[in-house]
This record gives sequence, C-alpha cells and structure tokens, in this order.
Amino acid sequence: MKEIIERIKALRNIRGYSYENMAAGLNISVSAYRKIEKNETNLTVERLFEIAHFLKVPVNQLLDIDGFSTLQQKVKDTEIIYARLSQGNHHPINHSTLHNRILFLEDQVRFILHEIKLIQSKFSD
Repeated sequence: MKEIIERIKALRNIRGYSYENMAAGLNISVSAYRKIEKNETNLTVERLFEIAHFLKVPVNQLLDIDGFSTLQQKVKDTEIIYARLSQGNHHPINHSTLHNRILFLEDQVRFILHEIKLIQSKFSD
C-alpha cells in the first residue's frame, strides 16, 4: 500500500496539485485527503478509482500492474503515428494530439524517474 500512496503523491506533485486541489476534486475534506497520503486511513477501491480519474491516469498505473509494458506500448503507438506522419506528410499533423502525447510521455518519464528513486532508496537503506 505504501508504494501506491507514493505513486499518488508523485503524480499529484507532477500535476502540480495541492492537498486542497485533490480534496476538492475528490469531494472530501483536506484532512481526509491528508490521511490518505499519510496512510492513516484505508484506501478503498472506490477511492483509488476516483484518485486515478482525478489524476488522469489508469488505475493500473497506480497499482503498477503492467505499468511499464503499458508505457512501452504507448511509446510504440506514438512512434508509429509519427512515422506515418513523416512519410511524405500524407496525413495532416494534428498538433493538439501530438502535444497531448508529448505531455503524457513527459508525465510517464517523471513517474518512472520517481519509481527509480524509490527503488534506489530501498536498496540504500
């Protein structure tokens, strides 16, 4: 459970959300949200789904179920789309879609870097 909460904190920080933003988005009090991040209250499955929705990530990313393979597939999908767009520009470039994919990949890189630091800290203890 500690790792899930660490992922939630990391994604909250990546998104630039405060405790107040999270609490408002989840329709709970700030103190109730802080208790979640301090692991002082049980995180229900329903609340986990709400948090994932608010953070705009799939629940499996918070649970890290197939997290890395999902990231790999999204990178492959992006590369395929870019390759198609680059081949003689037969398809118009949708700048908004590309921008959103870049933002998503940047979030994923930040998240993976956080995961690496978390793993490194476990080995250095």
